Amino acid sequence: MLSLRRLAFLLGALAVAVAFPHAALAKGYGGLEIALALAAVLVAVWFQIGAAVQVLSLRLADRYLVSYRAEVCGAVLRLLLTTTMAATALLFAWIGVLATAMGTATTALLAARGGAPRPPAGSDLQPYRKRVLRYLVPTLPSALYFAIQGPLVIWLAATFGATRNIAEVGALSRLGLVVGMFSALSSVVFVPRLARVTDERLWRVRYVQFGGALAAIALALFATAALLPGALLWVLGESYTGLHRELVLVVAGSGLTLLDGYVVSVNLARGWNRWQGLAMAVLVVIQAAFVAFISLDTTGGVLTFNLLSSAAALAIQVAIAVPGFVRPPGLAGNNA
Repeated sequence: MLSLRRLAFLLGALAVAVAFPHAALAKGYGGLEIALALAAVLVAVWFQIGAAVQVLSLRLADRYLVSYRAEVCGAVLRLLLTTTMAATALLFAWIGVLATAMGTATTALLAARGGAPRPPAGSDLQPYRKRVLRYLVPTLPSALYFAIQGPLVIWLAATFGATRNIAEVGALSRLGLVVGMFSALSSVVFVPRLARVTDERLWRVRYVQFGGALAAIALALFATAALLPGALLWVLGESYTGLHRELVLVVAGSGLTLLDGYVVSVNLARGWNRWQGLAMAVLVVIQAAFVAFISLDTTGGVLTFNLLSSAAALAIQVAIAVPGFVRPPGLAGNNA
């Protein structure tokens, strides 16, 4: 599995080494800063390979506390380094990326020291690699979509709008992360719980209950943004106090993304991934239409694009889930 990740890293590194300098030069960055940022990006991704595998191995071995400690320590280090950057006015892109790399490296090293289980020496992993590839290949479009969707909104603001639009979208997106905090419920609580259910009727009930819980969270935060926008915008500062409509848009989009993440996780866990490639192709076409017809030179326009894209993505994933939901395959495990 790790060798597959290393191969993916090498292929991705080659693509980034070509595309990143070109895009950065177009934005007016200097050669030295581009080189430092590129190196920091590659280091961060390299350590992320080890961190992801080690943390997952710990959790599969029921060593959750060790895995959480490794992740929290890495996050705390990133926070400290970011705070130091702000305090010393060293606001350079490559330093920010390097801070992320150092946090990721800390997580990887602590997880490795936590004693994550390893396969016995000399084990033949080839059969497992084939099975993993058969599962992963159809899921790659969804993974790619989630990887680029967040940066896509910022890129649209930078391409079609002014500097103020970028600042507003970035600031409001931080409030949207409040909704995103609950996304871990899907992967850590809900999907593992569903995996233990063997009774199909009970599985459907739990599926709806868990989805309803996430919908209730999203609706509660949406109501807060709609009824008390001033309290939330106060956190961002006086420059953003008038962005009431934009706040509602970003919270609504984050809520739909929260639900979409849950449906995607269940679809992949159940093996309903045959149509993921086509689904992402359809979504790309839909988003291209949004770009053509939505005015993206305003903050509201960019956030409207994000909201409609999230709604379209959720609708597509629900459409994929319906056939399996009606005629689900047999499950193994214990009733929950």
